Amino acid sequence: MSWVETLKISRKEATELGDKYAPEDMKEFRLEQSNKRKEKYTPVFRRFLSILNTDEAMDKEYFQKIRSSLSTIARDIGNAPRFRGKSREQIIEILEEFLGE
Repeated sequence: MSWVETLKISRKEATELGDKYAPEDMKEFRLEQSNKRKEKYTPVFRRFLSILNTDEAMDKEYFQKIRSSLSTIARDIGNAPRFRGKSREQIIEILEEFLGE
């Protein structure tokens, strides 16, 4: 039997109750989850950074695919930086700052 069946509440309701009665715990939980996702994607961000940091010319379509991929990953992380509409140089700077490099 799952916790939803045991408690007879939905995940959404459980989250709302947590926010109401234990806001600090919920804030900490969300931060932990965000940090886990950031850690999971750190190798991917490093790989994209190394691709973007080369002196080689990059065609527009390839760059747009990279930027789109980074945007998708950032949405999953939650508190990650935004990449949409950024130039190659801006993305390099954002990634370096985000990764602490």
